[in-house]
Amino acid sequence: MGGVTGKEPAARPAPGNRSQVTKTPWGQSEELAAGKLSPGQRLAAEEVARSQRERLFGATVALVAEQGYEAMTVGELVALSGVSRSAFYRHFADKRACFIATMKAVLAQLMDVVAPSYDGRGGALRSFLEAIAAEPAAARMFLLEAHAAGSEAQALIEETLGGLEALYARAYAERRETEQMPTELIGAVVGALRRVISVALLRGEESELAGRAEELWDWSMSYGAPPRALRRRSRAQLGPALGGSGGASGRIIAGAGNALARSGYQATTIAEIAEQAGVSLRTFYAHFSGKEAVFWAALDAGQAQMFAQALPAYRRTLTTQGWPQAIRAGCEALLDFLAGNPDFARLAFIETQSLGPRGLALRERTAETLRPFIEPGYERAPGETNRVASIAIPGAVTALINNRVQAQGAESLAGDGALATYIVLAPFTGAEEACAVARGER
Repeated sequence: MGGVTGKEPAARPAPGNRSQVTKTPWGQSEELAAGKLSPGQRLAAEEVARSQRERLFGATVALVAEQGYEAMTVGELVALSGVSRSAFYRHFADKRACFIATMKAVLAQLMDVVAPSYDGRGGALRSFLEAIAAEPAAARMFLLEAHAAGSEAQALIEETLGGLEALYARAYAERRETEQMPTELIGAVVGALRRVISVALLRGEESELAGRAEELWDWSMSYGAPPRALRRRSRAQLGPALGGSGGASGRIIAGAGNALARSGYQATTIAEIAEQAGVSLRTFYAHFSGKEAVFWAALDAGQAQMFAQALPAYRRTLTTQGWPQAIRAGCEALLDFLAGNPDFARLAFIETQSLGPRGLALRERTAETLRPFIEPGYERAPGETNRVASIAIPGAVTALINNRVQAQGAESLAGDGALATYIVLAPFTGAEEACAVARGER
């Protein structure tokens, strides 16, 4: 992964000179302004307001999909929707308020389709993926861009994922082998589905999602509830500190990690980073072009140190004890590093979301580095485990980490090595052996 040096964003098309046409739940983007009501029509004020809001919703979906939330302007919204600026401000205080209202409308439509499709056999998942494939621009808005709009937008995403978790909890409860499924594991499974969908959107492969519904459902149902409780350790073996290479550059990286994790990416200033690092602004700019550059450098440094701790543990155990035990050793070493470096854990799994698609692409690359460690599982169970597991399992592990950091802080990850081990092994070995290895019994 290379650092970002602050390239200028691509130029936006002028509001009246757009060449791209985007499908939205409220019609094609080029047709939104044509839906403007004629001044001579005698319509109730409520009907006029509804028409204006829906055209603004459609314009929001289109512009966010085409250029991102941060680049979108109120001027572009009113030009594309055909709604006057004064009417815009009668409905919304600013573009963020418009974005939030659009998200609520999109997610309400989505859940109206998904919830009634529940049948305990994957019907709701199939409907969810079909809805994503049918409206990829709307899906990009709430899955790839929402975090850039602040905490209220993030809360809407969590609420939607909570609805999916509730449907999965219901499905697991209806099966004897999964009726005692831990909530952390359900959250990890739903997080894996989110990763599969996000990857498809990032790659422009959303049309393939519906065809993966059966495979994804089979994978998610391949988990039995752990037959015995998975032990939690209370203490991590601490890894090296982030930015521990020394020198001004290392101090700045360490200071950035501390400041960014404490205040969040959007709120952190370069002056705050320099103060944390104990350097002048001149020294900061001698090493980094800006906040984003040092953010990427901190992520690069932390990821290199994380794998420098986890990889040898995995390889040593693979040679001496075999693949299942190597997964346990690698998971414990990886989570120990994150527990001992909470600033990096928050940067890598929480703050990257503030960067929208670029941050999610980074998380995707991080998850992708886990795939080679999973591949030996197919040699143990040839033909029995579907290939989607190699995408879904890293997503489940990263979702477990993300959920724990968000809810309890990175330090609590020290106790999750057994659960992470179980997540990786169970689709290949079955619940009994995965549980035994995770508990250290084999």
